[in-house]
Amino acid sequence: MRILFSAVPAHGHVLPMMPMARAAMSAGHQVSLLTNGAFRELAEPVPVLAAGPTFDELSAAHSARTSAHSAAMRTPDDVAEFFVGTRVTATFDPASAAAAAFEPGLLIADAADEVGPLVAAQLGVPWARHSLGTALPPEFAAATAAAARLFGAARGLHRPERVAYLDICPVALQAEGWEPPSDRIAVRPTPFDRETSWVPPAFDEPARPTVLVTLGTMLDDLPLLREALEGLAAVKVNVLVTSMPGRPAPLPRQSEGWAHDIGFVPLGRVLPLVDAVVCAGGMGTILAVLASSLPFVSMPQFPSQRWITKRAADLGAGIVLDGPAGVPGAVVSLLSDNRHHRGAAASAAILAEMAEPGVALAELLEIVTECSP
Repeated sequence: MRILFSAVPAHGHVLPMMPMARAAMSAGHQVSLLTNGAFRELAEPVPVLAAGPTFDELSAAHSARTSAHSAAMRTPDDVAEFFVGTRVTATFDPASAAAAAFEPGLLIADAADEVGPLVAAQLGVPWARHSLGTALPPEFAAATAAAARLFGAARGLHRPERVAYLDICPVALQAEGWEPPSDRIAVRPTPFDRETSWVPPAFDEPARPTVLVTLGTMLDDLPLLREALEGLAAVKVNVLVTSMPGRPAPLPRQSEGWAHDIGFVPLGRVLPLVDAVVCAGGMGTILAVLASSLPFVSMPQFPSQRWITKRAADLGAGIVLDGPAGVPGAVVSLLSDNRHHRGAAASAAILAEMAEPGVALAELLEIVTECSP
């Protein structure tokens, strides 16, 4: 089958879909990813059908057409305006043309992507939703869906109901009272990985525990990172810290031999080398850390980060801090107290009960076959 994945052009939207896309390729299906062309290298070996502006370009266009309050996307209407009013308007036509040339038999769209479902409606193919983690708040999802229906109606399109919801978030981490939808297929979250020439750096004292420090792909808070790293200088650990291109990590002056900036390295390559993780608590990071049975310290900066890290900490897997001041003591606690390791192992066991991407894909394709006329 020809399967088209469709994603908002941001790391946190593209990366969670890659295990499923690669599983589809391994099963012999023809696969492509519909997003901005800047993600070609990251998505390899999945080919990218380039369509629409970058996320930064979309943000700039959104800010130009809305008030500062709306640009912050704090309300359901703000979110709908960005993902539909700005992104769908700028992306639908080129995306539709690229998808038509690919001729998919199935489209899988990320949780915030409204381009994909509209393209599926135009092409008359079934589509499924792929979660990014915890379910979107109902009021945000409803506002975005309503805006997408209006856009589609103006084009004479009626979006069919999705055939399935591919969910990488275990029920234990969802909001209290959340009920799994009837079309949910639980998919085991997998740390992002790809071929890379990266070689782990050497430490002066390799016997020390190793800690990964990462703020993920969206948060650019150098003061937060700097204070966390400076605090770890007083702890007898080795440190690997991730950074994005053009955003080098602010390593302490006396860091040679115990702390290394490793740039953007897939978590699937780094997590097997560390004993604990210090993070901001993004969804992708937390799910990858839990899947790897590692304890964590989080310094959440956004409401979504506070929620998911609190839920994971309630499972015993980590410690949530208000800021970086408590990082050294929390790391010592993680490494010395087996309780957090037991909590991380229990969390990993919950994730292990979810279907591997290839198994979940097979279930999805059975549903698609049953729905076919």
